[in-house]
Amino acid sequence: SPSPPPGPFPLSPLLLFLLFLGFLIVSPVGQVKTMAGRQMTPGQHTELQRRFNAIDKDRSGTLDAKELRAALSYGGQEFREEVARLMIRTYDTNNTGTIGFHDFCQLFQFLTVMSEAYQAADFDHNGYIDKTELLSILHNTGFRFSDETLTNVMTQFETTEREGRLTYDGFIEMTLFLNYVESMYVIYDPKRTGRVNISFDVFVSMSCLIRGFARV
Repeated sequence: SPSPPPGPFPLSPLLLFLLFLGFLIVSPVGQVKTMAGRQMTPGQHTELQRRFNAIDKDRSGTLDAKELRAALSYGGQEFREEVARLMIRTYDTNNTGTIGFHDFCQLFQFLTVMSEAYQAADFDHNGYIDKTELLSILHNTGFRFSDETLTNVMTQFETTEREGRLTYDGFIEMTLFLNYVESMYVIYDPKRTGRVNISFDVFVSMSCLIRGFARV
């Protein structure tokens, strides 16, 4: 049976493409690093430290999902709590369910670039990503989803009031989810052929792990 990939999770082609849109480079070990021209300035680092300390009222040196939401909202980025939990799951290097300041800085840089990637993917500049725009993104990253699968993806991550469109919040959630699913899949398809032969037992085990990730 498969074991959950340890976090932080390896970056999938989808994330690599989105990061490329934001002019990032990725190190061999999968850690996101900014290019020289995009390094965090001392002023930005100081502001993030101030924001982190303001939310970390118990001085534990870590933030949980609720505290992360509050910290990000300082910068005008609003996320649902389940999305905040997914972000912590991805950047939690110590598997504690929280992130420290260093992880928070990496996450903040990632979100800054993802915001730019979201705007680049929003071809008609209406503030949302529709099915056609999502199809273009996924095809450019090598994902060949059927129309039925694409519809299911949209349905899972669209918001009730924005049916058929992804908000930035849903876009982040979808990206992190697909990244995790692919990290599970490549265990059985290391050559990335796009096809695997697994038993029903393994399929059920994988499904449970994926369901668990989605419900963190």
